[in-house]
Amino acid sequence: MTGDVAAAFRNVSIHSDSVRWFGGLIEEEQVLILELCCPFGWTGSPGYYEIVGGAIAYAHGVHTNVAYPSGFFNYHWVDDHVNVTTDIGSNCADLERSMWFAMTAVLGADAVNEDKFTSWSSTQKVLELQFDCIQLSVSMPTDKIENSRRLVSAAFHTHRLSRQSYRSLLGSVGHVATCVRPARPSLQRLRQRELQLHRFEFVTVSTDMKADLRWWWLALHSPHTNEVPMVFFNDLPPTPDVIVETDASDFGLCALDTTNEYALTYRFTPAELRLVATFKATGGNGFDINFRELLSCAPLYRLSGRRWSERLRTTSRPLHVHFRIDNISAVTWQNKLASRNPRAQVLNRLLCWWGMKYSLRFSASHIPDVDNVRADAGSRLASHVSFANPFTWFPQPGYQRPDNALATYLRPHSVADSTFAKYTSALKRWQAWTSRQGLSPWLTGLSLHDCVHHICNFITDGFQHGFGSGQPVKGPTILATLHGIKHFFAAGGNTFSIDHPHIHMLLKGIRRFDPPRRRNPPLSIRLLEARFHSLDLLYPETQVLWGVLCLAFFFLLRRFEIVTFLWSTHKEIAHAIPGSHTLCASRCAARRRISVAQLR
Repeated sequence: MTGDVAAAFRNVSIHSDSVRWFGGLIEEEQVLILELCCPFGWTGSPGYYEIVGGAIAYAHGVHTNVAYPSGFFNYHWVDDHVNVTTDIGSNCADLERSMWFAMTAVLGADAVNEDKFTSWSSTQKVLELQFDCIQLSVSMPTDKIENSRRLVSAAFHTHRLSRQSYRSLLGSVGHVATCVRPARPSLQRLRQRELQLHRFEFVTVSTDMKADLRWWWLALHSPHTNEVPMVFFNDLPPTPDVIVETDASDFGLCALDTTNEYALTYRFTPAELRLVATFKATGGNGFDINFRELLSCAPLYRLSGRRWSERLRTTSRPLHVHFRIDNISAVTWQNKLASRNPRAQVLNRLLCWWGMKYSLRFSASHIPDVDNVRADAGSRLASHVSFANPFTWFPQPGYQRPDNALATYLRPHSVADSTFAKYTSALKRWQAWTSRQGLSPWLTGLSLHDCVHHICNFITDGFQHGFGSGQPVKGPTILATLHGIKHFFAAGGNTFSIDHPHIHMLLKGIRRFDPPRRRNPPLSIRLLEARFHSLDLLYPETQVLWGVLCLAFFFLLRRFEIVTFLWSTHKEIAHAIPGSHTLCASRCAARRRISVAQLR
């Protein structure tokens, strides 16, 4: 049952401090002004009436009976009051009598609008929506749907909207967003211009807005818009029905349905790999890692949405799908279904559509990188075959995996990502060399003497030809390459004998042929002296330049408090002369007096 207050705003008294604003007098013209908006409600009057409406709701809610010992349930929106109760005994009569009493007690006997008091029914139209208490569903009236379609179509085929047309569009699609939860992010995007909209301004229909209107057009023609179960309006279930772990890399995507033990991997096409490379070079195409992390949710939605929706037949509530993503930006985009990235926004519209089509509710949370090992390996399958190891198993609750596939993956990755990349490059050099020699990369079935012999040949080949680059490399570079290869041998339980005396002696002999390391000091006093002798300090501008050079020189020194001059047997420390700026220059080739140049 619904009840309405007659002439609601006329019942709101005008405060004595405000009543003068509703009338006026022009003495010269003998004109008396009466503002007729006063009895019909002025700007902000719903807020003032809310005090009265809240008093009515409170007086009605404190009444009790046997079925409702804690008070009657009632909902009010400005001057409309909605009552819901079970048809048992005298509940309906008690609730209606309490509603009449509350209105008359607060506003008087004339406050009850009998024409708008409806009778008790299992189906009722409340706030322009049709509620069915038997089917437990909410629907939009047919005329409202047709009106929304007309407004969306008109807005899509125009270039700009007036203030009235814009607000009519928002009010119409607002009813759809009430029934369809995935439509709410689209409504929020349409409302972005509402706060800055003035009376005679127009709203430009942008390309992004047209894309949202196209989404609304599809939603208004979907059968899922009407007869929405009331359980869809509840909060998310505390425990998700489906948990999905996702990850993305520069090589592909991965989504793991851990609840149903289902894995989906996707390898980027050459065109998508070019997009990744272009973004890393310029950063202008939006194909960043945040978008790719969000993109990893889409394939599983598209392929498993129908399978998930079949579970709704056995439950009376929507299915809650929870995504665990190791990217905070993607988590935010997934929860809000909004992003400034154009590519991500297109994907958000698709996620909203699939959520409405398959009657799903989804959420996302952050998972640390160290806990997202399997999904990370799945996204990198295209880069190396070793990433396939974590996919040899899918754990069930309470089940302990008997093999060591996960440990096999974690051992090579026990170092930092940058170090792992360098070690991988070293392993590729070794694999290329053994392939040319017709050997197994892991030297299986060979004696220690043969293994050392092949490693020595690999070292000498690198020393002479640079492992295929055509240029010789130094001893430290060869040693770093050997350590990278040894890392993977140790991770696989094999031995790479670079600690053998023969190899030690070979590396020591190679280092004897390395050119000596030349260390160029970051600063030389000879350079400053040469500049000093080329300047003529008789001119003021030259003196200023010399002062700047001195300041720069002392600033670049590691220890700028003192200047050390090396003599043949000892060091002398030259301090600045009080009251003057000095330069101390020395020549190590010949001992002579220190020339001091005083700048005035």
